[in-house]
Amino acid sequence: MLSMLRIPMMEQKNIQKIVQGSLEAQFLDEKYLRTRSATGRKTNHSAMNKFKIFLRIEKNLEENRELEQVKFLLVERKNLDPLVLLKEYYKYLRNCTTSKGKPLRNGPVRTYIIIAKEILRFLGCKIYNEDFKQAIRLPPKQDTAEEEIEKEELRILLRNSPLDLQAVILEILSGGMRIEELVQITLDDIDFTTNPITISLREEIVKGKIKPRKTQITGEAGNILKEYLTKEFSWPNWTKPNKFIFMRTHQERIQIYERMIKDEKVKLVRRNSIKNQTLPKIKDHLKNLNEQQLYDKCVENAKNNLEHKLERVVDSIPTLSGRLNNNVRKIHFHALRAWFKTTISDQGYSNFGEALEGRESVELRYYRKNDKKRRALYLKVETALTISDYSSIEKNITKTTEDYNELKEQFNDLKEKFEKYVLAKNS
Repeated sequence: MLSMLRIPMMEQKNIQKIVQGSLEAQFLDEKYLRTRSATGRKTNHSAMNKFKIFLRIEKNLEENRELEQVKFLLVERKNLDPLVLLKEYYKYLRNCTTSKGKPLRNGPVRTYIIIAKEILRFLGCKIYNEDFKQAIRLPPKQDTAEEEIEKEELRILLRNSPLDLQAVILEILSGGMRIEELVQITLDDIDFTTNPITISLREEIVKGKIKPRKTQITGEAGNILKEYLTKEFSWPNWTKPNKFIFMRTHQERIQIYERMIKDEKVKLVRRNSIKNQTLPKIKDHLKNLNEQQLYDKCVENAKNNLEHKLERVVDSIPTLSGRLNNNVRKIHFHALRAWFKTTISDQGYSNFGEALEGRESVELRYYRKNDKKRRALYLKVETALTISDYSSIEKNITKTTEDYNELKEQFNDLKEKFEKYVLAKNS
């Protein structure tokens, strides 16, 4: 049977001669050079591991040599049809379950099968899209409708969050940045002299196709950010403007641990644990990574730390700890970004919101405003994006609107009387 196919020992030796180096590393590097996305690299790595497990279980291939052996079978001997292999893999995925015993959702299945197709193409197989579509009908995407986050919920969240998390939350809520973009900004990227405050996202840190781009944040977010910078970095007397605001480099982490080892205020057990376990483990892990991989690891660590910190705060508040139908928390960083877009769209400036977020759409190709007009437009929606003092601000706006309408009626009444008086006098 095809699923029980084994490779003779003599042919396994031939594989060693054909393949030089790690095919896994070559594939991941090629994908990364195209996308420059550390998150994409992680997704590809996870999907590759899933495909390798399938090859070990269903094709009896050797561990750590799965891609080499399947390449030999597909490309050299040509006794495996890549489309048949992908169909078998699709059936295998449909029978897989999560760690909680539930079937894989359509999204992961689509990702796994598409990346498996790309792996086979990388190995030298010719797979035409039309043939692939005829052979495998991918499951439809499943989009779960998420509930709108109320301002009162955001106020509770901010009140229970530490200062650094408050700054991150407010910058996303008022600037629409992705968390991966936010952790990579430096002080040089923030212009406190403009009204509102402007944040410039450099080309190398922007995830979307609009590179580089600028966004603004509210005065409320700016005040919390200044407070955080003053506490953590003695701003405005900061001597390292290129230092990351929300991200530590690996060298900075090592320096912190080395100071903790010398600090007698830290418990001896903790110091010994850092000295004998934590530091050697970190140094050993980092020695085999190149400069780009080290940087990507920093970004991933900073993102994960903030996500875990947000999860702990949300889970500690009963009114915010609810989950959606897909078991995802109602409040997470992407949901905060969605709140930003929803709020600006409700004010009638949908294209403006998409431009600030860096989304890709046909309309944005022709949506162009200079910096002065963008700031002026942002000031019109700043009130709606303000969280902590929103109730008093909205009351003031309502009262101002009522007073304006009343004065307008009085003016129109006086204008009408004056016109009648002028007509009567002239006649």
